[in-house]
Amino acid sequence: MGRIFSIAITTVRDCTRDAAFFVTLVVFTALMFLSGWTTFFGLGREAAMVREMGLSTVAMGALFLLLVQGTGTVASEFRSGALQTVMSKPARRKDLVLGKFSGIIGLLAFAIALLTVMFLAMLWLREGRFPFLPAEGEAEAFGFRALKAAALIFFEMALVTGFVVFITLLTSRPAAAVIAFAAFTLGHLSEGPAAWLRGRGGRAGAVLSSLVPRLEFFRVTQAAVDGRPPIEFSRLLLGLAYAATGAAIFLLAAMIVFEKQEIR
Repeated sequence: MGRIFSIAITTVRDCTRDAAFFVTLVVFTALMFLSGWTTFFGLGREAAMVREMGLSTVAMGALFLLLVQGTGTVASEFRSGALQTVMSKPARRKDLVLGKFSGIIGLLAFAIALLTVMFLAMLWLREGRFPFLPAEGEAEAFGFRALKAAALIFFEMALVTGFVVFITLLTSRPAAAVIAFAAFTLGHLSEGPAAWLRGRGGRAGAVLSSLVPRLEFFRVTQAAVDGRPPIEFSRLLLGLAYAATGAAIFLLAAMIVFEKQEIR
């Protein structure tokens, strides 16, 4: 655990030394505030549109950081001479995989928390009402619903991070970013491929369709904005279990692949 923690801390330190990390946070925060004051139409749904765009900005900011910083820090360690130094400490290969994964999700947790706070602050300034005070007719204040949505975004990114760590071991950094983005998009359109597999693949297709990741499960933007259906605590627990299981499978695969690779 000590080796994993040390590698995770080093990963976070390396990422935060890169100006791209802070530029990304500033840009997505600026986009959030800009959308809050430039949405002037929407058929009476201006407030709802601002909230939808804010939560989507949190998710896209986290995804952008993962694709840029996540693939970069994994590739820089796994495909450079620095790996020989790390492995001589000594550190087992699985420690490096778990350490990198832990560092990246720690970084994403910070980014998602910061962007969520900035989003709620923007709403407070725009609407003149503390987001954690329920409006008339609301069973639960939007601020609490937004926190639940942000937690599910984090679980989703943790699952995708496991895939990024795995795929970066098999290909180059640019290709890993493209493949990860394609997998993310497919995960949100999973009912299309899954339905096709069930309809045309027979028994094998039915089995494969159950393995297609359904990232749309983590996206509760509409429920957070409208307040219905309510985001139950059980949804968070299921999201955590789903993300942990998926990430564990990808990390196990990454460890198997990494064990067979030659360190240069």
